[in-house]
Amino acid sequence: MSAPTWSVYQVHADKHAIEYLSIDEILLATDGGLYRTTDGFQTWSDADLIPNTQYYRVTTNPHIPAMVLAGAQDNGTTLGFTNESDEDHIRFFGGDGFTAIVDPEDPTLVYTSTQNGNFYFGFTDFETFADLNFLDFGIDQNDRVNWDAPIVMDPIDNSVLYTGNDPGRPVQMSIFPNPASGMVDLANAGKELRAYEIYSMAGKMVKAGNFPSTSSKLQISVADLAAGTYIAVVYDSKGEKAATGKLIVSPY
Repeated sequence: MSAPTWSVYQVHADKHAIEYLSIDEILLATDGGLYRTTDGFQTWSDADLIPNTQYYRVTTNPHIPAMVLAGAQDNGTTLGFTNESDEDHIRFFGGDGFTAIVDPEDPTLVYTSTQNGNFYFGFTDFETFADLNFLDFGIDQNDRVNWDAPIVMDPIDNSVLYTGNDPGRPVQMSIFPNPASGMVDLANAGKELRAYEIYSMAGKMVKAGNFPSTSSKLQISVADLAAGTYIAVVYDSKGEKAATGKLIVSPY
């Protein structure tokens, strides 16, 4: 039995469960649904019409009342019709789909959102979709945002949209590997980093360091730390706190 070429995208990337029915027949559960192979991972078939999509947000099109737009967990933003429940939904944008809004005055203007507060807009007849435009007017990309960041249209002025963030809190950093016993990468997307501090859970600083130049990723060694749980803090080139994260040091 040999695996297929890794660059071939035959099943959804986010996998959650695998069940062997035999040496060659395997079921694979993913964010994209259920897949089945009968030739030991060489080819896959998609089990269709399983009603288990995880929707975050559902809204209606005010100009086409039977049309619903929905954001789904790792399956983008889709549209369908309440009077055509057996028909496949049309996926018109990717990522993790969240809130979608159709402008109440312009029937061709649509807004949609993806994970971590990324918003988009575009014009469509809802049959064909061109590329949507990134919507970042007035939004500081360095602010901390929720995975499912809100977006709301002003009920009086449809040219105004609202969202929410938390500019006062440092974002969660990426720590890899974690747990770790040797070298560790500390990263914070969008920030150039210069220094770090490691604290015990009692609040005592146990390790710190400054780098001669900034980088989007700081590589440090935790081999000198006792096994346990720590808090890692990284700082940008101005000395401002950029991110915090929980670091677990393994004895192995």
